[in-house]
Amino acid sequence: MSGKKQGSHFYSELVKRECVYRIYSIIQVNLTIFKVFLQALNKSIDFKFGNYCKILCQDNSLKSYSIVDYQEQKKILEIHMRISRHDTFMRNIIKKNNLLNIRGPYGT
Repeated sequence: MSGKKQGSHFYSELVKRECVYRIYSIIQVNLTIFKVFLQALNKSIDFKFGNYCKILCQDNSLKSYSIVDYQEQKKILEIHMRISRHDTFMRNIIKKNNLLNIRGPYGT
């Protein structure tokens, strides 16, 4: 081995990239389910089928969401979010034109 810890190498393989995405559109499906469309501002993350992303929240926590669709040409990412009625923290974040730090890709 080259002196690197396996754990840190494994972590660097998992976290490929962090990019800024703008909330392009939100469709509320029902009381707690939202379709959220995110558009990359500059560079984007190359998501594949089966991947998921993590949203970096203001309190430095990470929330994971599965990728529903990724339109590579337009750099638009679709995720579905379940947000309880009482989760005012996430409901305040998920507003059109807000900027989110997205990490990924994770998963297969």
